[in-house]
Amino acid sequence: EHARTRFPLMGSHVVASCESCHEGAAAGQFRGAPIQCDICHRADLASASEPNHLANGWTVDCQRCHTPVAWKGGFVQHDFFPLVGGHGGLDCVQCHAGGVFTGLSPDCYGCHQADYQGAPEHVAQGYSTDCRSCHTVSGWVPAVIDHSFFPLTGGHALPSCSACHTGGGFDGLSPACYSCHSSDFQSAPDHVSQGFSQDCTACHTTVAWIPANFRHTFPLVGNHDLSCVSCHTSGNTQVFSCLECHEHRQSETDSEHREVNGYSYNSQACYNCHPNGRD
Repeated sequence: EHARTRFPLMGSHVVASCESCHEGAAAGQFRGAPIQCDICHRADLASASEPNHLANGWTVDCQRCHTPVAWKGGFVQHDFFPLVGGHGGLDCVQCHAGGVFTGLSPDCYGCHQADYQGAPEHVAQGYSTDCRSCHTVSGWVPAVIDHSFFPLTGGHALPSCSACHTGGGFDGLSPACYSCHSSDFQSAPDHVSQGFSQDCTACHTTVAWIPANFRHTFPLVGNHDLSCVSCHTSGNTQVFSCLECHEHRQSETDSEHREVNGYSYNSQACYNCHPNGRD
């Protein structure tokens, strides 16, 4: 029984004639037959051209790629660079150009240089050639940029990186709103003249620059739906005087409000008693 020998018969070897491996079988000589694959498969080795086994020095250890089931349909142990996703099912020569199978760089850019150079903005904007920062082995397209440090939501979900990254670089861009929105700030009504804070989040959201929602401690309703400078006449948005608009004769006003603690004619505290701008 061959099962007890150093070469169990499996796969295609089960149906092979004894003489295929044992040259002395006709004379009853079965001992000493070699067990190395390449001894019996010299012709297969010499004729294998895709890839070319001899040119690449693949002369022994056929078991790396072949099984006893069949010589054809060999499987390459490619664990050092898993052939999954977009790399699965490719012909060897698609990566190993020129029939060379050793020394190929595992870096994405080594094979995807043309993809990189043909992709929008990659060269012009100096994108990293570490393709894995945006791409996966599932496919070159679509790409996903991990921008979690500054979520690209609302008005920041722009179609082009260069809309924010205008200098050709992608590192060191300030996350402060004003760094991108200085022109919006400067052209907005009253912002510069009234010394508005450059912390845009006080009034604006990432949904859109307009409309803005200013959180005003005094309700700007009715007759108070005015321009900022109507009440903030000094150029300081923190200072206003109700009496600038609601003037009375000082003598009458003093008489009416003498019981109010801390009252002064130039007071901005009227809204403590008139919270809605009414009597």
